[in-house]
Amino acid sequence: MTDDSPGRLPRGARMHRTASTVTIILSGEFDLMARYWMPDFIVDTIDATLRHIVLDLSELAFIDVAGLRILLDVHDISIRNGITLTLRRPPSCLVWLLDTCGVTDLLIDDDSGSQYRDDDQPPAHIPTADPARHSTADERGRAADERDRAADERDRAADERDRQINDHQRWEDIREDRANQRERDLEARERSDLP
Repeated sequence: MTDDSPGRLPRGARMHRTASTVTIILSGEFDLMARYWMPDFIVDTIDATLRHIVLDLSELAFIDVAGLRILLDVHDISIRNGITLTLRRPPSCLVWLLDTCGVTDLLIDDDSGSQYRDDDQPPAHIPTADPARHSTADERGRAADERDRAADERDRAADERDRQINDHQRWEDIREDRANQRERDLEARERSDLP
């Protein structure tokens, strides 16, 4: 069943509904303007039979952080109503944005397929991260940690050198004070030995 009723969805968005699933196909740009229709549309769509909302993003040309915020709002609405939200075929820029913001697990759930009936099964989710990218990031993290440890070691060595210099200077000051005191004592003795 397709619902293209004007006023409910903006131009470029389409909806398909089965008994328990609503699939919304988004195309074009999904940015701050979506906040004026998306949350209200989701709330209006919820009924007793709805169990799953699938957002098909395969035709999406642009999404930014404002669009991500709206997706998180829709996720919250879904959770409060006992409905699962699945992103289908999100563009790589959105996957990157989800990874960067640390919310990939909220919106892309690799285990959610088991919650669907066989005849209502959504397509498999795309992997959320490239293992090579993570290993490179791990290597960069280890290299940064090693640089930090080396910098800490250099700082400790510099502090130790400063301490040794200060100790040496303190001993030099003590020696100089003792030498000055001996000289004063010697001068005082010489003056007292004079007739």
